[in-house]
Amino acid sequence: MITAPAGYGKTTTLQLWEEADRRPFAWVDLGPLDDDPVNLLRHIAVAFHNLDPLDAETLTTLGRPGADPIIDLLPSLTQIIEDRVPCVLMFDDTHHLHSAESLQCLDGILSTAAQGCQMTLVGRSTPAVHLARRRMGDGVFDLGAPDLAMTPTEAAGVFDHAGLDLGDELVEALVQRTEGWAGGLHLAALALARADGTSVEWAFADTDRLVADYLVEEVLAVQPAETVAFLERSAVLYRMHAQLLDDLLETSDSGRRLTELEQSGNLFLIPIDGRTGWYRYHHLFGKVLRERLRTREPQVAQRLEERASALLMDRGDIDGAIRHAIAAGDSGRAADLILSQTLSLISRGRPGLLRQWLDLLGPDSTERFPAAAVAWAYYGHTTGDAELMKRAAADAERSGWTGPLADGSPSLSVALATLRALTGWQGIEGILSDTQLVRDAGPPADNPWWGVATLLQGASYSMLGQFDLARERLMEALETTAQAPVQEAVARAHLALLALYDDALTEADRLISRALTLVETENLQRVLNALPVFPIGALVAARCGRHDEARRLAGTAREFAARADYQAPRVVLFTHLLLAKTALCLGDRPQARASVKDAERVQRREGSATYLNEQLDELRAQLAHGDDGRTTEIPPITSAEMRVLAYLPTHLSLREIAEALFISRNTAKSHSVAIYRKFGVSSRSEAVSEARRLGILTN
Repeated sequence: MITAPAGYGKTTTLQLWEEADRRPFAWVDLGPLDDDPVNLLRHIAVAFHNLDPLDAETLTTLGRPGADPIIDLLPSLTQIIEDRVPCVLMFDDTHHLHSAESLQCLDGILSTAAQGCQMTLVGRSTPAVHLARRRMGDGVFDLGAPDLAMTPTEAAGVFDHAGLDLGDELVEALVQRTEGWAGGLHLAALALARADGTSVEWAFADTDRLVADYLVEEVLAVQPAETVAFLERSAVLYRMHAQLLDDLLETSDSGRRLTELEQSGNLFLIPIDGRTGWYRYHHLFGKVLRERLRTREPQVAQRLEERASALLMDRGDIDGAIRHAIAAGDSGRAADLILSQTLSLISRGRPGLLRQWLDLLGPDSTERFPAAAVAWAYYGHTTGDAELMKRAAADAERSGWTGPLADGSPSLSVALATLRALTGWQGIEGILSDTQLVRDAGPPADNPWWGVATLLQGASYSMLGQFDLARERLMEALETTAQAPVQEAVARAHLALLALYDDALTEADRLISRALTLVETENLQRVLNALPVFPIGALVAARCGRHDEARRLAGTAREFAARADYQAPRVVLFTHLLLAKTALCLGDRPQARASVKDAERVQRREGSATYLNEQLDELRAQLAHGDDGRTTEIPPITSAEMRVLAYLPTHLSLREIAEALFISRNTAKSHSVAIYRKFGVSSRSEAVSEARRLGILTN
């Protein structure tokens, strides 16, 4: 542990250590973005990749969208470290880590890393990780500000290196003034060298300011105006390399200037990782430079912040583009940038990063910026915060915004209609109306929400029992999901359910298997919008006789349903109905009754899904009888039902049975449902078995 205020030479200590140690050093230079646990773990992986390239499979695992940091990424990272021991893993600037999730990941690395990997945590404050047991076992070595503070002898070496012969008394005075702060002593040496041997006492008189700020000002005061201008303007970027600076400053000599600054011994320009060509100013120094520029040349500062935002946007650094837009005073553009990434972040299961960006806009952003209001509303939907979602949507509607939105939505009304459809606030008919509004607003190429609306419409038609329309919409949605794995998985799952309704069990299994594979490979197990995949998967697995798989998927579905209970009652009702059917297939009537009770509770808030309501009635009827004993009384089967029953033992689908009997598919479906109800079963195979047991069928 190396903990000290800025400028105590922490990073320099690490660089000297690396030069003296034969082991490879993996450097992780932390920043604000690393307070997101996924970014943190991937940053660590990149540090090891720079030492020894990772294999393609590991890179794919680490880069998958929707990855869970603890379950998915941490084990892979632990293996990466184990494969590279002995090594040293450096975390520089750990004071950027505040979130419980990131600190949990850091704790996990400290707890699980292989023997032979020495870890170093460096920052201005001690991160909240669990080290008590390690300390008791002498597993932690601490360096703090007193350890890093320079003695008069060490300070004399700094001044001697700068060509200054100050004498013991003056060196001692400077050490006392700076409390041995290495950065301050170095700046003092630079100032004295430029002051041509003049006493430094004038520099400390009549001021109570921190020695750090004062000496930074003194260094700048003796620099050529051209150098000061470069320092102030380049400090707009928190991280820089020569080409990026050339583009920002519209010049061609940034590389030369950076080299000169580095060779001058100015510790406030710090190489990142020591070898990549990227630099940053010491945080305190950079802050002073930016404040000077804003005070002395506010228009220049604003123009450079705007240009930095555009440059980083072009380079794919959305985080930097957003932060610089805010620094330029253009929070409206920052809100647009955030909204432009919202659909992608939601589809990849990254709501945490979306929240970080939205917080930068301030607490009243939903009232000031329609784009922020829409983004907050989608965030609320994704995280199950119904109140936030409704409040943000209301703020967006009150804005009266006209024209397209930054995420590609043709209009605010389209964005709000999508939100209403996702939540189902106005029932199935409201969903159908809203999704049609979205579909009519433009084709998929011009309307990013067309595929989502089409998928929701297909699922809604299925819940109304309009299966032909449902299949048509779901197939259309499937054609637009190339970059949206959640949508593709859900569309395939609903198509699998339709196949199951047709008793096409092989087709249903094929479709749901593909959906579940997508969920696994794209790490969507915790993405709330993927909920329908699990109950459908459970029912198909149960029908196929894979009981352990059915129970596992049912458990996941129940967990999801609890999270989504007050966000999407229509989907939760659908989930509990399928879970009841799954339980019946597994012979677990108590669990089936529990799922029916859950469905009845949700039905009070979602009564518009007529086909779901019919299914609930049928399940109630099936479960009304006791669990023990089986009747030998033949139920009253009508002649029309008998004609359908005769075809149930065959391989024909329900649609083919209807064609053979010259009746509609819905009529065939009604007769089969009646047969299931009268026999007290929930599947075609069970109906056939019961009919044979009662002697109604002999084939």
